[in-house]
Amino acid sequence: MVYHIYISVRGKETSMLKNSGFGQGISKLLGKLFRNVPLHPNIITVSSVFFALLAYFAYEYNGWHSLGLFLFAFFVDAIDGAVARAKGMQTRKGAFIDGMCDRVGEFFIIL
Repeated sequence: MVYHIYISVRGKETSMLKNSGFGQGISKLLGKLFRNVPLHPNIITVSSVFFALLAYFAYEYNGWHSLGLFLFAFFVDAIDGAVARAKGMQTRKGAFIDGMCDRVGEFFIIL
């Protein structure tokens, strides 16, 4: 659940996080660190929803565990795109799945 600030440049919407030097540096570092993970980037994306769902149910038992799981879900969501770029596996379908999984994870946070 990486939150992006979108700006419009010449009528085209773009994410400031991806286009900033800081965001690109972190993305490249995460890609290098996790590109050898033997999972498809879309599986990593869907697993972030799983961790967000676990965090939602864990909230009833322990708020701190829930917070930790939500942060882990955020981290997993941050590495999926970096891994896709590092492996050269970027697709429009993957970007769509990532966006949908982001919204579902945010839904569990709002609940």
